Amino acid sequence: MNYRVCCVVLGVGLCSFAGVSEADVGLFDSISDQLGPREIAVGESMRANARGSMAISLNPSGLSLTSEVAFEGTVGMRPGDDGKSMTISGCDSAARIQGCYYYRFFQSEPTIGDTTLKFKAHEAGVVYSRRITQNVVIGSTARYIDFESEGDSFDGVTMDLGATMILTPRLNLGVVGYNLLATKSAVYERAIGVGVAANALDKLWLAFDGRWGLEDESASRYGGGAEFYFSGSDGQSAYPIRLGAIFDTGSDSTFLTGGFGFHSHKLGLDIGVRKEVKGGDELMVLAGLRIFGPRFPAGRAP
Repeated sequence: MNYRVCCVVLGVGLCSFAGVSEADVGLFDSISDQLGPREIAVGESMRANARGSMAISLNPSGLSLTSEVAFEGTVGMRPGDDGKSMTISGCDSAARIQGCYYYRFFQSEPTIGDTTLKFKAHEAGVVYSRRITQNVVIGSTARYIDFESEGDSFDGVTMDLGATMILTPRLNLGVVGYNLLATKSAVYERAIGVGVAANALDKLWLAFDGRWGLEDESASRYGGGAEFYFSGSDGQSAYPIRLGAIFDTGSDSTFLTGGFGFHSHKLGLDIGVRKEVKGGDELMVLAGLRIFGPRFPAGRAP
């Protein structure tokens, strides 16, 4: 328990930098723009393998796919619209009650022509996950949101619900519903996400995901990618390499993604990049640092 408290006290941040074109500023997507460096690097996929803190944004049920304690912090800037963000989270999937807590802050002031808009959001939430059978895990995220902007403000509670099915030892299926409680905000719209993830080789994961808006049926987003782990010479560390791509039908945009990292038993460092190559010139770069506590075989709590 003392170690877990220390993880919270000693957690450090990550940095994210994003440049956006004038046509893109202000188009904040609360589902995809708040993902971490790992999931963005593989084309915003891994809803079927949302381990650790990825469960917060991708699929809450993924928390039960591992048994570990981890703390992660984020802090970021987006120079194109003077954007600032911060996220802190702590996840414990090694306890009998498996859950995460997190807090996010986002602020931007995009300028279009002679007009400067202002966006500000505070978000705090908890994630709960439970393995109901050997091959099925479920989860939920409850969050409080305080979002302010010209013409679209929201103050209230919403929820995500998700499930992960382990179809074979190497193939997972994930399903998740976002913002299922009505938010009356176009930024926090209701959406459904589905993904498959395959452990093609012991060190290689392949994933493909799709996301569909429930209010705006044309707002769908598809992505996929690969993640490969190179082992360190000491056998105690690994170096993940990630590549992916995304297509957004709402904006007719295409993105290429990639990233790399360093993992040991105590620390995880990840960097992810998303570059728009069609429909705009958005650039997003994220770096993340995690501190691990006790770790156990997947699915086993102490």
